[in-house]
Amino acid sequence: MAASGVAELDLALDRRTTWQDLYDTRTDAERACIHGELGGEATDLLARAIFRDEPTQEWEVSMFSCLEPPAARAVLLDGLVLAIGEDGLELSDTELACAREQVAAVDVPALIAADLDGSPGAEEVYVAIADCLGYLLIELMVADFGLDPDELGTEETACIRAFAERTDWAVLVGAGDATTAVDVMAGVFGCVPELLVMLMAEQMGLDLDALTEDGLACMREWAGDADIESFLDALVAGNIAALATLTAGLTACPLDPAAAPAR
Repeated sequence: MAASGVAELDLALDRRTTWQDLYDTRTDAERACIHGELGGEATDLLARAIFRDEPTQEWEVSMFSCLEPPAARAVLLDGLVLAIGEDGLELSDTELACAREQVAAVDVPALIAADLDGSPGAEEVYVAIADCLGYLLIELMVADFGLDPDELGTEETACIRAFAERTDWAVLVGAGDATTAVDVMAGVFGCVPELLVMLMAEQMGLDLDALTEDGLACMREWAGDADIESFLDALVAGNIAALATLTAGLTACPLDPAAAPAR
């Protein structure tokens, strides 16, 4: 067993890995337990992929219960890394070590069971892991807006990393309310004002590619000077009057797409 409490498995797990593949690498005791738990359905269930785009099922609690705890944690951690990789992101060594530490004491069968029941125990684990992945969470947010995180400027990237490092993600993610979202978005938009431009364009029904250079430059200037937190608070609250005041500077911007030359 690894010192961290997470095993090093004898195979690399990916989307094609089945429970049978994992079963074939496990101890006699684990295999006997699996057959005892799954009974006559063992062959069919073992043929299924470990990581599937469908809800976890009750039999998988039994499967994890039969695995030695360090092996069960390794499967959980590999699933996390796989999911992040499918979003085009990669854990740094520091982030992976942090996630491994958070997973090291997890009772995986209890976690899976809690996830099935919607119990709070599952959320607590995921929140703790999220505290390791602040920068990745921000990268996902940036990508959702249509920007490639790899194309951000050096200062923007440094700003985001500093924000991620000083943020208590466990508290933010655990809160899970509108105020939390505003806090995170305000921090990120402060580092990358272009995101605020994109959000405002969406709210106004504008196609940024159709604007003139002057119009786009004007919007970027407004974003650089904007009271981001107040703007987001008003947006979340649907406070039209406050939004009108906060976006008044945009009225001077030439935002008529009909006047824009082809770019």
